[in-house]
Amino acid sequence: MRSCGVQGGWQMTSAILPEAIENGPRARDVDLAVTVIMPVRNEGPHMRDSLEGVLRQETAPDAFEVLVVDGRSSDETRDIVHDVMSRHRNVRLLDNPGRIVPTAMNVGLAEARGEFIVRVDGHCVLEPGYIRGAIEALRRSACQGVGGSMVATGRGFWGEAIAVATSMPFGVGNARFHYSDQEGEADTVYLGAYRRDYLRQVGGYDPVFVRNQDDELNYRIRARGGRVFYTPRMRAIYQVRQSLRLLFKQYFQYGVWKVPMYRKTGHPMQPRHLVPTAFVLSLFVPLLLAPWARWILWVPATAAALHALMGAAFALRSRPLRASSLGMPLVFLTLHAAYGLGFMLGLMRRQPLARTQTS
Repeated sequence: MRSCGVQGGWQMTSAILPEAIENGPRARDVDLAVTVIMPVRNEGPHMRDSLEGVLRQETAPDAFEVLVVDGRSSDETRDIVHDVMSRHRNVRLLDNPGRIVPTAMNVGLAEARGEFIVRVDGHCVLEPGYIRGAIEALRRSACQGVGGSMVATGRGFWGEAIAVATSMPFGVGNARFHYSDQEGEADTVYLGAYRRDYLRQVGGYDPVFVRNQDDELNYRIRARGGRVFYTPRMRAIYQVRQSLRLLFKQYFQYGVWKVPMYRKTGHPMQPRHLVPTAFVLSLFVPLLLAPWARWILWVPATAAALHALMGAAFALRSRPLRASSLGMPLVFLTLHAAYGLGFMLGLMRRQPLARTQTS
């Protein structure tokens, strides 16, 4: 078993959380069953649906609380939350000066009164029974963290194509929460549910990680001997990005931030994270060498052709076939090129990127 410590020049720290967490629950707190923490910023188009999905769960209103932790939104997000608060006393709005997900989660964790913590993002809507399934899975599996299925959905031509492509192994590798109907232990999970006291004990979320903060947390849990469990009985409908430009930005950031996660935890790199980088190298390195060896141009041409053929084959396997299926090969190319380029940049940087605003 690996212990938490200095790995690859990255300092593991237990001093991630605000002082309020280290001192335990506030004196005024009365324990509840569940605290739902929603880290949001500029989620106006999705905020009401996401909040209502939480409030429709089969849990008594006096048994759980909802903490919406807002990163200083400039749209209608806060107005929507205030409107919902006027009708639901168990909803609270907290400020997140850090503006990113891990700082939001830590603000919520410092205020949480629930025995169980359930993370819900503003881009998703929980299906009925999600919270009940989370608590049941934590108790049944005896694992330290659990998560469920990320059911992708999108609007319009590109939204539909992106939703289907990100639900296939060819698009997103073997991250089982995208498509698997088999439950069991996993490296990491989508969103996540944990016992409050355990999450405080491991130090909460690392505010360094603008992206992949859930991966870093789950790998840190496993490094301490804990276990993470996936169950398809927990389902959250996730609204994908609606354009190739936004998709490229999202997966580029995923690639960049995967490298510091590996460096910090010391976890071996997985093939699914290296393949996109190899694909990008196969496209660009031969172009640099072409002035001296023109024959090498067959390498990127072959790689691009094979990628397009494989993308088309997976598009044809999608059910039901729609007009948006025609866009899937380009979606696959965007996913892999963005992640591969981001991963390469991450490898070249010895220190984490500066924290940036993200939505």
